[in-house]
Amino acid sequence: MPKISVLCPSFNHEKYVSYFIKSVLKQTFQDFELIIVDDCSTDNNVNEILKFKDNRIKLVKNEFNKGINETINVAFRNSSASIIVFCASDDMMEDNALETIYQIHSSSDIVALYCNLITIDENNEARQDEETMWVDSYYENMKNFSRYDFLHKAFFDENILSSPLMSIKRNYFKKIYPLPPSSCIYQDYKMHVELLALGDIKLIKDRLVKYRRTYDKKSISAESEITNSRHKAEIFNLLDSFLKINDVELLKKYLKRRYNK
Repeated sequence: MPKISVLCPSFNHEKYVSYFIKSVLKQTFQDFELIIVDDCSTDNNVNEILKFKDNRIKLVKNEFNKGINETINVAFRNSSASIIVFCASDDMMEDNALETIYQIHSSSDIVALYCNLITIDENNEARQDEETMWVDSYYENMKNFSRYDFLHKAFFDENILSSPLMSIKRNYFKKIYPLPPSSCIYQDYKMHVELLALGDIKLIKDRLVKYRRTYDKKSISAESEITNSRHKAEIFNLLDSFLKINDVELLKKYLKRRYNK
């Protein structure tokens, strides 16, 4: 049984998926399986994946477009390792990513691990823009955050955790599985809240993933009339994640922080 399962939802990434797979196969840590679930792509995505002949790669094809959460659910059902790593098929891992993730999870009982990122463009070039500087500053500000600080910010302000290459111990992910298929805009936000409700997380400044931002306004988070409607519909499901927290002491600790400052 492999030590790490990389779960990769993939949709219409024929231009980028080969870069992603190559970045996984060249990892310094090689004891992994790669579960790629194609969410009924309409481009040449599947054929690009099939070019790679490695028995650690498992390709699953959805019979119809199921969306991000159900595609992750499918990938999880086809995985076996005790550490689960999430990475989209248009992103790329740094060579030491899985080794770093494995070492940290193996030496601690954290629920989830979050890493810093490098933002790249369509040509795999790092974007040296205000967003990159903002991310670095954000990680520096959060380096001493407790679990209660993260929950406080998530409830009163915004989602402050990034999902590219987040990793979770399998036994903890099973407690929030299956992910709700209807969740789309707040998909990762909701996951972060429910994981924080289970225990401590760890945030590291190491840039372990190259996160692709194309700014083509075709992504699911791009502003449009449809996404604005989804925001309104999904906010209630997000709030349900906070309402499900039945640990009174945890509630007291993260809710009172605003009023003590």
